[in-house]
Amino acid sequence: MSGGWNFGARKIRVRHSRELFSHLLREFYDAERRFSLGLEEMLRHAADVRLQGALDAQLARTGRNLGLLERLFREVLGGEPEGSICEPARGILLGARSNVEGSRLGAVRDYLINRSLLEIQSFEELFFSALRLAARPAGYEVAELILGDVGATEEVRAARESLHHLSEKIRQTEHPGFIQRLTGQDYTVPEDDTDTLSR
Repeated sequence: MSGGWNFGARKIRVRHSRELFSHLLREFYDAERRFSLGLEEMLRHAADVRLQGALDAQLARTGRNLGLLERLFREVLGGEPEGSICEPARGILLGARSNVEGSRLGAVRDYLINRSLLEIQSFEELFFSALRLAARPAGYEVAELILGDVGATEEVRAARESLHHLSEKIRQTEHPGFIQRLTGQDYTVPEDDTDTLSR
């Protein structure tokens, strides 16, 4: 395999499948380390109990993900974990930090933190899918076995329930119309669309 591989708006130059897998693994490792620190910061600023629980669950999952990625480095690539700057992850966390610093109101700030949490979860799902897809042509059967089915249904469900709760709280008690003005959409989140907030 030669040429490039499109990832969002970026084009990654790789010579072969194994190089692509290695590149993705290094970027994902960097992203998860950043997410771990970012989630801790979000947790410190979150006021809502449900949101705190969702953040706590995601923080635990991100820790497990890091362990999984470290295992891939050692068992598949035969080396120690090494990150490569992941710009999309940096962008997600810069947005999250801006939301936390720019919002003085607890419920609004919690809502924005919750949106950032869902963006992190969508990003992780995308990267795990990309790693699985890159493992097969690279001939990394071990990686396919290690990755298996690394879904995040419980963590995503907790984050989505928290978002519904916060949306309703803002709509009914504190800031009617805020979410509609913020997103240009109704305050509800479709039950079957986990990617709505990451678009």
